[in-house]
Amino acid sequence: MDELVQDYIDYIKKVRSGRTHNTYKVSLNRFKTFCKGHKLQVDTLRPTALEDFSHWLIEQKYVPASIQTFISAVKGFLEWCARRGVLIDPNIYRPKLPSVHATEEHSVLTGEQLLEVLELIKDELKLRDRTVVALLATTGLRANELRQLRVDDFSKEDNTILVHVHSLGYNSENMGKGGKARVVPMLDQGKPFLINYLKNRKEQKSPWLFPSPYDHNRPIVGRQIFDIVKKIAEISNFDIQPHTFRRTYATLLTDNGVDPLILARIMGHSNMTTTLRYVRPESKVLAAHVGKLNIEEKYGRRGSGRWYELRKQREQRKEDGQTNEGVPNDESE
Repeated sequence: MDELVQDYIDYIKKVRSGRTHNTYKVSLNRFKTFCKGHKLQVDTLRPTALEDFSHWLIEQKYVPASIQTFISAVKGFLEWCARRGVLIDPNIYRPKLPSVHATEEHSVLTGEQLLEVLELIKDELKLRDRTVVALLATTGLRANELRQLRVDDFSKEDNTILVHVHSLGYNSENMGKGGKARVVPMLDQGKPFLINYLKNRKEQKSPWLFPSPYDHNRPIVGRQIFDIVKKIAEISNFDIQPHTFRRTYATLLTDNGVDPLILARIMGHSNMTTTLRYVRPESKVLAAHVGKLNIEEKYGRRGSGRWYELRKQREQRKEDGQTNEGVPNDESE
């Protein structure tokens, strides 16, 4: 199995991004560990192998979203093996997986909590670190996207700062997830942090917004961003990870009337299902949006149309003390 897995990982490295290659490598290493523990080979896998693997991952304390990522990578590996002549039971591709929504809860900050965080970082964090947190909070970027921003990735439109997330290859150190380019509007509260940082940062000659302290020709690593966010989580006593800010940004935009299709584009999602994971508006928000719609005012032209004729007929019957099917009109009694 080791040789097959390595050949597939080498193949993925040639045809997919570096980020995807790393994800597949981690996923298949987990699968190898599972197979060795159960003395399994690729050509002896049972139809329930992927389902058994998913339950094993649950025992290892992996969350459902990670489990689905691992399973997807392994399915790709097995399909690749089948094309190479390895006998694979076709039923193995349809495992019963745990539901993400049923078992996984995500932390989201309220608008007031987000303002509290932005206030705390002014005194508690250094220039670079507070700018990292401010940009995560006001752009909803992924940690990997944020660390790969360049100084010239910003523009201005109607007094709103736009962040340009590029679709260049992974090796260029500047890409969005899945290689999708997009423009992300920054919330106004992030502008003073960015402007002050660009004016006062030490590494003025580096093209990277957040260059590595060890090599200004490269950006900071993802681990550094997680460490920065961990600091403010401890200071604020909120349950915060880098992705918390992304979910919060998406939720705030939705609560303030941003269309889900527009939100999906801002967030860089190709699948609306992914967008809806971040968006769980309260019932009062749903009611408020539906309550804004008055279909008579929006679609009806008073004095014309079939709907207006029906209304006039009904009003006439009310005046005559009749309703449809001869039922007495309660309002006339």
